[in-house]
Amino acid sequence: MRRIGVVVVFGIAAISATALASVFLNGVNVDGAVLTQKFERCTVTFDGKGNVLIDAPGYAIQSVSPPAAAAPAAAPAAPAVAAAPGVLSKKYFVVSEQSMPGMTQYDIDLYINSKWVRKFHSDDDQIVTEVTQYIHPGANTILFMAKKNIVGARKAFSPAATYTITLGEGDASGDKVVIDDPLLTYKRSADQMDDGSQQFTVDGR
Repeated sequence: MRRIGVVVVFGIAAISATALASVFLNGVNVDGAVLTQKFERCTVTFDGKGNVLIDAPGYAIQSVSPPAAAAPAAAPAAPAVAAAPGVLSKKYFVVSEQSMPGMTQYDIDLYINSKWVRKFHSDDDQIVTEVTQYIHPGANTILFMAKKNIVGARKAFSPAATYTITLGEGDASGDKVVIDDPLLTYKRSADQMDDGSQQFTVDGR
C-alpha cells in the first residue's frame, strides 16, 4: 500500500467544488491539504452536497508535519567600541628658574611619558612652556636628565647657585602664566658635578 504524505495548510482550500464543499480521499477529509500525487485506477464521486469523494484503492493517507523554519542566523556581534579617551580639565606648564643664571653649568632634558619635550640650557633665560599636550588622564611619567656641561673652567661652586624646574597645573592669560598647583620640582646646583636623572609620577586630571 502506498502512503501519501499530506502537509496541511490551514486556511487554504486546495481542492473544493464550492465554498462549503469538502474533498475526501479514501474517506479522509483532505481540505486544506497540499497533495503532490497522481492517482491511478481511482473513482471520483460528487455527492449531493458538492463534496468530492475520491476512492483510490492501494493508497493510504498519512499526515506529515511541515518542516520547521530554519532559525535566522545570529547577527554578527558588533565590534567593540573603544571607550573615548578622557579629557583633561587642567592645563600643565613647566617653568624654569635660576638663582644665578648660567652658574650651574647644567643642561637638562625633559621627557614626559617617554617623549622628549625639550632641553633646558644653563645659559637660557627663564623658560615658561605649556606641556598639556604630553599629559594624559591618569598616571604620567616625568623624567629629568641632567648633564654637567663645562666649557673651559667652572663658573661656580656654591650650592646657592641653583637651576630649578617646576611642573604644575595652571592657567595662561595673555603672556602671563600662573601655576596654581606645583606638582613637582627638579633642582640641580653648581656644587654638583655628576650627571643625573630623576623620575616623577604626576596624576593628570
